[in-house]
Amino acid sequence: MRLFSTFLAFAALYAQTDRPPAFEDYPAGEHYRGKPAVPQFGGAQMPDTDERARERIEIEAESGPNFAARYTLAHWACGTGCFSILVIDTPTGKILRKMPFATLDIGYDRETDEHNYGGLSFRSTSNLLIAEGCFDGESHDAPDCARRYYRWQSGGFELIKSIPLAAR
Repeated sequence: MRLFSTFLAFAALYAQTDRPPAFEDYPAGEHYRGKPAVPQFGGAQMPDTDERARERIEIEAESGPNFAARYTLAHWACGTGCFSILVIDTPTGKILRKMPFATLDIGYDRETDEHNYGGLSFRSTSNLLIAEGCFDGESHDAPDCARRYYRWQSGGFELIKSIPLAAR
């Protein structure tokens, strides 16, 4: 019986460590409740140079924090089923540009009018970002399609886990 109990303990430990990260595993701090600052554009790169991208980001920023308690994760289109992201520090409007990928393609299917991948999942109460799709699709190599889990800390993303997905 004792051997069986030990086996169950190891099985439970293995199951816990092999499961994908969950939002509740990465709680964010206290939620910012003040007025959102206007995003601080001013660079010579995207999205600063594209009026439509800037407008989209400004609209998202007006809603306040939607990620990691005090940040606004904003995105803009780079084609059908493709987008780029950035993070805005909601209280200051500072744009944080060091993102874990340049583009994410979620595989728009014109015949079904649906997407093949889940895109982005995030919460205002968590420091976890889940991104599912084909990363940096401008490459001429085979697409890097995966579900990736990132932890936001110290103003940047850290890759926690990556699960490869078949390109569709």
